Amino acid sequence: MSDQETARCFYTAMRAEINQHLAIVNQIYTLYLAGITALFAGSLYKDGNPNLLLLIPFLSLGAANMLGSHERAIGSIAAYCAQDLNSILNKNGEAVVQWDRSKMLRNYKDSHYASNRAGGLTLIVIPGIAALFLNIFLRLSSTNPVWSQVKLIAWIVGALCLTRAGWVIIQTARYRKKLGDTHNEPNTEEGSRLLMNRVYSLLRIK
Repeated sequence: MSDQETARCFYTAMRAEINQHLAIVNQIYTLYLAGITALFAGSLYKDGNPNLLLLIPFLSLGAANMLGSHERAIGSIAAYCAQDLNSILNKNGEAVVQWDRSKMLRNYKDSHYASNRAGGLTLIVIPGIAALFLNIFLRLSSTNPVWSQVKLIAWIVGALCLTRAGWVIIQTARYRKKLGDTHNEPNTEEGSRLLMNRVYSLLRIK
């Protein structure tokens, strides 16, 4: 098997893996939205328990971390296809342009990453913020507005979870954007080294 044939096999496998990651991302969103809908319904229903709302920030952080993991994997695989495999696939002078190196993608990728970041914050963080403030409202309007120490700590930890979730979403979008900027760098040893240095620097989350 030639280098080009091997590279094509790797490329096909990597694109299939990206599709798997995208399917998992959609499943995470579906399960997360179903979960918080059930918690909102359980807390707002007559004689419901407002403490259920305190669980939503924890779900938000878990969803943000899982989504961030898959988004980073997608970005890394796309960079691998665009950088490491591109020179092998086109080494005989072929001019097949990969999607990750296409002009079409370059023209809209900035707005795509911005929309992805805004969508994550809207679906993951905002429901958690609403849940915390709704919990305060329901608690103050109840017959027993006094908070126990445990519930107060749970509320504060929930706020910290939402802060972390928002940070993860923003950092993930930044990671994807900077990796995307490397897709059209020259396919040289220096270009590959620069790509890996960027990947490692982005993975070191401060």
